[in-house]
Amino acid sequence: MTARVKIQDTGTVTGDLKIVQNKPTVVIELEKGTCEGEFKAVVSPWKPTVGQWVVCIFKPDGDGDGFILGGI
Repeated sequence: MTARVKIQDTGTVTGDLKIVQNKPTVVIELEKGTCEGEFKAVVSPWKPTVGQWVVCIFKPDGDGDGFILGGI
């Protein structure tokens, strides 16, 4: 998975940065059409959302290659 990041200080947008594997998002939902108390867990990989602040690290070679480490 990749994402682009807008650098707040300069207003520039990075190229595609690889998203480092992070803790998954777990959502517990009440199943529709079932008795009360029947739940299901939906587990999906973490992905940054538009406008979310993230922590990035870039390779020192100056090519702009880097990684998204996670959200803040």
